[in-house]
Amino acid sequence: MATAVWENVNTRGRIWAARLSWLYLALAVGAWIVLRHGDDWWPGTLLLYGPRWPLALPLLCLLPAALIWPRRLLFPVVAAAAIVAWPVLGIVVNLPTANAGQRHQQVKVLTLNADGEHLNRLAFETLLATETPDVVVLQETPDRLLEKDAWGSDWRVQAAAPKLLIASKYSMRPAGSLTLWELGGAGGTMACRLETPLGTMHLTNVHLDTPRGGLEPVLHGRDTSELSPNAELRDRGSAAVIAWLADTMGNVIVAGDFNLARESAIYRHYWSHYGDAFGERGLGLGYTKFTRWHGVRIDHVLHGSALKCTDCRVGPDVASDHRPVLAVLESSGPAAKGERE
Repeated sequence: MATAVWENVNTRGRIWAARLSWLYLALAVGAWIVLRHGDDWWPGTLLLYGPRWPLALPLLCLLPAALIWPRRLLFPVVAAAAIVAWPVLGIVVNLPTANAGQRHQQVKVLTLNADGEHLNRLAFETLLATETPDVVVLQETPDRLLEKDAWGSDWRVQAAAPKLLIASKYSMRPAGSLTLWELGGAGGTMACRLETPLGTMHLTNVHLDTPRGGLEPVLHGRDTSELSPNAELRDRGSAAVIAWLADTMGNVIVAGDFNLARESAIYRHYWSHYGDAFGERGLGLGYTKFTRWHGVRIDHVLHGSALKCTDCRVGPDVASDHRPVLAVLESSGPAAKGERE
């Protein structure tokens, strides 16, 4: 009798586990599709900038079940786990290259949304001393760091509204700035020409508008009506900055707080033709903006095809709500013909 009962339970368990596994695979595929419409369709926007980690929780039960009943469950569970890990959660995996550790002429860039006066000055100075970047790109710069005297004689410093700053150990000259105020936004961008070991480089500091204006009404229990106008504002901002960058020449780095995840329809339309440093040489989730419940990668170091990234990672907490991004870039040869630089 006991054996018959156990076999019945085991059979029912297999059936329900198989059903749930295929249902979970369908959920993972659906989340992937919805995510691709982030900043283009409100459910995708909520998923894009909201917590995605709950989508991985069913694996806590389904993976052990797949080990017990592999014939029925192995394919849907493994397929769903792969979709959740890579396209949905955005985990990046890069293996070490054959020439890792070899010394080349390089430029090391650090970008950080400093969160104004919240930045811990000692932690930031320790970060600079430890990482020794060649170029620092700041958004929401604290007032004390906007002063050239705060940086010392090794640094050349340029600043522009809205509280954007570029500090460089190379000789540098300003190449213009742009605010998005006339579009109704609060962001902006500034550029400098740097004389680096890789040649003359056009470096752009970007701070685009946040999706918070569309998301906060949803979080406070109101409707989703602000999501679409907010996405349109941010689309206009990216379009304006891309148009402003169209005439720049030479090696190109665009770094800063884009307030855009890579899966965003806005990001893919305007920014995907640049190389993404973390996507090329990063490892893990690479979250750069943190809330109480989750993180998202919205700070980026992008580059033109005349450059390649050899190392990129997210730095430590310096008391900002963003984390610094550090990228090491070197020459990859002549820029591609027709590239927007």
